[in-house]
Amino acid sequence: MIIARTAVLRRMAVVAPVRVKPDLTRRSYWASQCRRHKVPYQPRFLKYGLKGMCSVARMIEGFPVRFRMYVSDRMVVACSNYHRHRALDKEAWVVQIIQADCWTRYLCEEIGDFTTDWLVLRDGRVVMIAGGPAHTKDGGAGSCCFVPGQVSGIAMENRN
Repeated sequence: MIIARTAVLRRMAVVAPVRVKPDLTRRSYWASQCRRHKVPYQPRFLKYGLKGMCSVARMIEGFPVRFRMYVSDRMVVACSNYHRHRALDKEAWVVQIIQADCWTRYLCEEIGDFTTDWLVLRDGRVVMIAGGPAHTKDGGAGSCCFVPGQVSGIAMENRN
């Protein structure tokens, strides 16, 4: 547990503005930001892991459809399929990608560099399920389908 906390703190020191560094890993911080900007936030789907998401999410090949949005310098710079072992058709999910992009932009004005994770519900809506540190070539959030350190654009299949 101490090792995990140390890694999180090291990532925060690199990527987050000073005033929000301690908050980016706390759900309460994301809950307050999402309420303020009216962004749909449902971290409870993570509480029970994959089993908890399966009951509410669109599923493909046994995994929920999830996206990770990457923000750098207060701009959304990339979107990735969360599950790199399973490719998604970008054209089939364009509406959900745009929804996640729009909601993430509401959070950009105060936070700076960060990532958000989005779950596609059965009815096609997206909800934010997690937020965290930005991706850097030295660490931070995982690169999902991107090559580490080369996060840009939209990646719906593994580029590694």
